[in-house]
Amino acid sequence: MEIFVETMGQRRIKLAFETYDVGHLHNLKEPLYLIQFVPGALGGLAAPNRSRS
Repeated sequence: MEIFVETMGQRRIKLAFETYDVGHLHNLKEPLYLIQFVPGALGGLAAPNRSRS
């Protein structure tokens, strides 16, 4: 997970909880799909683990 965060930092991508502020969405330099990507990627990684338990 730390490597994932470092890679995002190198590519200037903020984490979802840092950027998802409804009042400031118009100030984002990155496209909104990046905000949707983070929870989607984390959910995709968590999904196989849920089926095992």
